[in-house]
Amino acid sequence: MKRLLFTWLLIASSLICGCSRGPEKPEQLVPPDAAFVAGAVRLDSVARAADRLSARFASGMAAVFWQQFRRRLNQRMGFDPADPDQWRQNGIDPSSGVMLAMSEAYETVLVLRLAGRKRFEKALERMLANLGAGEKRVEKRDGVELLVFSANLGERRQDKLFCAFRGDFALLAAREGDVAWLCRSARVEPAASLARAAWYVDTRGLLGRGAQLFFASNPARRPRARQKILDEVDAASLALEPEGIFFDAVLASSGLPPFLRVGRQKARLPLEKRLPPQTLALATVRFDPSELQRQLDSPQQQGALGKLDSGGPGLFARLKEGRTLLSVLGGNLALGVGLSGVEGLGRLVAGDVRDPELLENSLWFLGWADVKEPHRVRRLFDEAVSATAGEIPLEHRTKRLEDGGNAMDVYTLASPMGRRVHFLLAGNLLGICAGAGCTDIAADAYLGKGGNVTTRLSEGSRSLVGGNHVAALVLRLGQLGSRVSEIDAESLGKGGYGVKLVAGLLSGVLGGLKDLAVALDARDGKRVLVRGRLWLN
Repeated sequence: MKRLLFTWLLIASSLICGCSRGPEKPEQLVPPDAAFVAGAVRLDSVARAADRLSARFASGMAAVFWQQFRRRLNQRMGFDPADPDQWRQNGIDPSSGVMLAMSEAYETVLVLRLAGRKRFEKALERMLANLGAGEKRVEKRDGVELLVFSANLGERRQDKLFCAFRGDFALLAAREGDVAWLCRSARVEPAASLARAAWYVDTRGLLGRGAQLFFASNPARRPRARQKILDEVDAASLALEPEGIFFDAVLASSGLPPFLRVGRQKARLPLEKRLPPQTLALATVRFDPSELQRQLDSPQQQGALGKLDSGGPGLFARLKEGRTLLSVLGGNLALGVGLSGVEGLGRLVAGDVRDPELLENSLWFLGWADVKEPHRVRRLFDEAVSATAGEIPLEHRTKRLEDGGNAMDVYTLASPMGRRVHFLLAGNLLGICAGAGCTDIAADAYLGKGGNVTTRLSEGSRSLVGGNHVAALVLRLGQLGSRVSEIDAESLGKGGYGVKLVAGLLSGVLGGLKDLAVALDARDGKRVLVRGRLWLN
């Protein structure tokens, strides 16, 4: 009997202790109906990342601006935020996180974990004294004891900071209008806090575990933003690692056009492997051709697209007739842009775009789309050539490929301005290209001659762009910086040496980078996951 009684007492005490356990994470001191939250997962991780950035910008022109920013920040805070030990010396636990929570009415509170309350209060006094808020008093609001720092402005007093403590945590608010939200946060129970809110747990789970800084918004509570894109952002995160800067975001799928909401039910064709190794920028897209056709058939789009064929039945009408072109597309697209020479790039850096022919001879563009019935596409273009004879300069020729006899059909369209666009048909691929020598570039890329652009990407970018995503974009910034460094002052024209200095600075910044890769992935039909990676040298 005694043993049974002891067991029940042990269970009861465990339950009581569990129920009375105080908050252990900042989100346990935030109401579940917060509209926005942002913060750091661990302060020491962010501090080390900032220190790495300082080392990267230790020399060159960028170092001047970076060091000046750090110096001003140190003066404001009273210590170096890039040093985790200094956080602890000022009473803040660097191994914990910090969270900024905002209500639907834009009331704001900052929650952080302490390593010593007395040290923290002294650090606050020191920092606020530098800002002219040297007076301190204690008062009670809504059952919460507040430490209030204020500035004496002669006949009146202005409150600068409100601080409440609960367990090992401090809650801070900077305005009188934030005090009610601060007091409510200080009273919230961990079991009924943001940490248990379904919307927060769900969106944070999609971002992954590597985040250092994060942002999340409550779709049911956030006020409508002036910029529509902000209404679509459910969550975002940022991580600063030695090998790169990683960015993730969760967007509402309503921000995507309907023809891009293809989900995961359809495998992606890696057409980026048909782009040449000298490609500087590439994009891949997976779409639903039938949904795109429905959008093009809308009255609004018909009116806009009809302007392309002024003066009688034109090329667009011929290609679109009978829905033939879109009906045979497979739904995969890859686009690439590269440089044939740096002279046009030099003029572009100098802001001189008066000679479009020079730019056209310096840049090339190549795109590929998969087709389900190549013979129907070939017949469509052949009919367009004969039907538009005398109306539109559309020519057809056959280009032999260096692979044992296969050929590529090239349909060339010349504009009144003299620019030429080439439509290509090879195997089950339909291509389009423009720029000097683009048909030769396309032929070599189709055969895989000299490799493809994926072999020149960093491993992380190659992995990201190779996934079963909706769309992806890669900019080879390091390679672009190398090409910018080849620009000579003479190609820049008047004032070229001044622009050469700017080009040198741009080349130096880009030289420290590898690739910028961004991919969109439709996760569940309701949201889109955006992953961005900036890889560093």
